[in-house]
Amino acid sequence: MVFLKMSARFQLVAVFLGITTFLLMGGCRHSSETSMKTDLRIFQVPSLSVPSIQTLEKWEEAFAPSPRIALAQHWQDSIDPGFQPASIRFGWTPDALYVFAEISDTSIHNPIRENHVPSFLVGDVFELFITHTHNEGYHEIHVTPQNHVLQLEFPDAETADNLDHSLSLQEKIDPFLVDDTTIWTRTFIDEDVDKWYVVMRVPAPWLGGEKGQLIPGQEFRFLGARYDHAHAPDTIVLSATAYLTKLRFHCLHEWATLKLAEPSSPLSHASQ
Repeated sequence: MVFLKMSARFQLVAVFLGITTFLLMGGCRHSSETSMKTDLRIFQVPSLSVPSIQTLEKWEEAFAPSPRIALAQHWQDSIDPGFQPASIRFGWTPDALYVFAEISDTSIHNPIRENHVPSFLVGDVFELFITHTHNEGYHEIHVTPQNHVLQLEFPDAETADNLDHSLSLQEKIDPFLVDDTTIWTRTFIDEDVDKWYVVMRVPAPWLGGEKGQLIPGQEFRFLGARYDHAHAPDTIVLSATAYLTKLRFHCLHEWATLKLAEPSSPLSHASQ
């Protein structure tokens, strides 16, 4: 793997985020509450009718019945001055879980133009963390506004907590890289309204589907997050869906839950 050559500014940001990344990864195993679920929300996921013409408008229509899950900064008392809203929605078919992210952004950018590199160091990124409720392992998927993707798979949160800090960031993540073309993503940029969008398809086998299929009643833990580099130079604003007690994305017990709804069932936004 080769990093894109970065300006001096981006190199400084990369050093900062290299440190921040392992704050986000670490800390869970030192908590006395690692077995206690702290985000008790359960979001019902409706079945999805995948549009045959896959424009932004058609995707918005397809996800309209799905509850909108906002990203926030629950780990701190007040939001950052540069915070911009974002939300995600979910839908499912027997062969995949679908994700729709809507991200407000007054300066949409990421200079990375290749897959499999940590593009969150230098530009805007949407992230999804996802796993079956019975699994310790989980997937982490990054998408840039230009639809460049980084896929990672960790066997458990403790592994992420114990990465060798003497290695470079790229060396740390290389053992966990996944290059799976069955993960499908598409992005849309609408500068007229200062938003970008992500559509993601996560195949059922990735999620431990019953004989490779998803079925009603299955539950998954998840966290949606973003790195927003859009504001003042060298300022990055982080946000996430979960009720995090600290700025650490890899604490699975702090993630909320998705539950696949019956195709004909009425939807509720969340149950406590």
